[in-house]
Amino acid sequence: MSPRRFLALLAILVASSALAQERPWRFVPADPVVGEDFIVMALGSTPTLGAYVDTSSLNFLNGTYQLTAHMGVRSDFSVSDGSWATGAMQAAAAGTFPVRFTQTGGGLSGRSYELGTITIAPTVVAPDPAYRNLSGNWFFPGEDGWGFNLIQSGAGRLSGVWMTYQPVAAEPTPYMTQRGATYGAWYFMPSGRWVTPTHFRGLLYETTGPPVGEAFDRSTVYSVARGMATFTIVSGTELDFVGDITVGGSAITPPSRPGPNRIVRKRLVRLDP
Repeated sequence: MSPRRFLALLAILVASSALAQERPWRFVPADPVVGEDFIVMALGSTPTLGAYVDTSSLNFLNGTYQLTAHMGVRSDFSVSDGSWATGAMQAAAAGTFPVRFTQTGGGLSGRSYELGTITIAPTVVAPDPAYRNLSGNWFFPGEDGWGFNLIQSGAGRLSGVWMTYQPVAAEPTPYMTQRGATYGAWYFMPSGRWVTPTHFRGLLYETTGPPVGEAFDRSTVYSVARGMATFTIVSGTELDFVGDITVGGSAITPPSRPGPNRIVRKRLVRLDP
């Protein structure tokens, strides 16, 4: 075995050992119901020899939610802060289910850890939304270039894009748009559900791919579940927005810049009422 191969395996083994002791993880929303999409996240490595989560996925197997992460090791074996494995899927059955986290890659056959349990509530009838004309651009006064573009379907459900900023990583990916200390970050909310007639929530995904002008390459297109957006409608021109995002790892954000969840709370106003 070459020295490089040995160091790579050692990095993953040490990261796995630390994870077994700490097992930091979370899921959102905290109270999913049958038919609702939810995310499970777990820290896939610790600061040692560049080990990080490359790709991850969530599946429901034999009554257990299984989060699986394929580990990678940075080519220079430099110290990494770790990265989060994330996976999203639709809740299919009501009950309390165990959640396991498995790491693979680097020659390992798979190391599995019990994270805890998740409780899925039965299906509930979605209430009719109190507002039916929410499509448009919503922004926070005083913060140019920051806002949420909402689209409301004929059935009342919301989708949209959160346009914000993130710190530039120490090693930016080729498709990040750098602007000094930050880069533009867009999070897509494809769907969600009304919890009350004025309260809506949906998962947020980060996506990236080849920019305009370059040949399309499907292998460079990624979509990673990052967190959840919630909206409390105050009026037809004002809403309270909460963005809960976990940043780091899983192919998009470089492993050198992971982070715990960041919660943003803003009163947004409609730009084009």
